Amino acid sequence: MLACALGRPADFMGKRELFHHPVIGWIYRRLGGFPIRRGGVTKEALNEAVLRIQTGRVVVIYPEGGINLTGELLPPKPGVGVIVARTGVAVLPAYVTGTDEAMPRGARWIRPRRVTVRLGPPIQFPPPASTSPEQDHDGAENGEEERAYHIDVSHKVMDAIKQLRRQSRDHGQAPVRVAGRSDSAQSSGERGE
Repeated sequence: MLACALGRPADFMGKRELFHHPVIGWIYRRLGGFPIRRGGVTKEALNEAVLRIQTGRVVVIYPEGGINLTGELLPPKPGVGVIVARTGVAVLPAYVTGTDEAMPRGARWIRPRRVTVRLGPPIQFPPPASTSPEQDHDGAENGEEERAYHIDVSHKVMDAIKQLRRQSRDHGQAPVRVAGRSDSAQSSGERGE
């Protein structure tokens, strides 16, 4: 649903297991998705996202590190901050709701249910004080200052997603589509997406 709301092609990072599901895997591959290993985003996955952004593609990531099935927004991982630090792209926060009913855990097929996508305004972050091309997503090689930047960016993105969630609740889940986006990085929020 998020891909439809963006109005332009986007590549999705998704856990490797999703690519084995007959429907979801097909959708991810058709959307230019690329698999990441379960348990966290690796340096290779971040490098792939950065490479795709640098070639002009839009990349959708889950700032919490994956799709959250609890209905609550979780604390973000620093990955979105790493990507911003390495590319300088704006982030377009998104909140998606209803997918838990359209594709409940354990379901083999998508069910016809209402899914709402709400996109926020792009967020442009100032560049970090220093960014190394060998940057590791956990900040181990780059010092506390860069790690703090990654975490700060990730938290600001999650704050924007929380605001979109409040707006969705305040406006009865009215769908919102923002046309004409030219941003290169995307972030999404659904009960953790």
